[in-house]
Amino acid sequence: MSQSEFEKKTYLGDGVYSEFDGYQIKLTTENGSPTPTNTIYLEPDVVTNLVEHISRISLYLGLKKLAVPEKLTL
Repeated sequence: MSQSEFEKKTYLGDGVYSEFDGYQIKLTTENGSPTPTNTIYLEPDVVTNLVEHISRISLYLGLKKLAVPEKLTL
């Protein structure tokens, strides 16, 4: 998969979109308008922390454990 494919805006569900700029992930919420309602930028360390948090929640819920890389390299 090429970097340009990661840079495309991707719909995640519930009005949330994700984009990648080569360094960080940009999350936006949109309610049908061309202007995002909210924007959050996730740097690599924050992405790693989020994936670990999701993994812990999955374990708590008895779901299949997610593979969590030791250090996320973007």
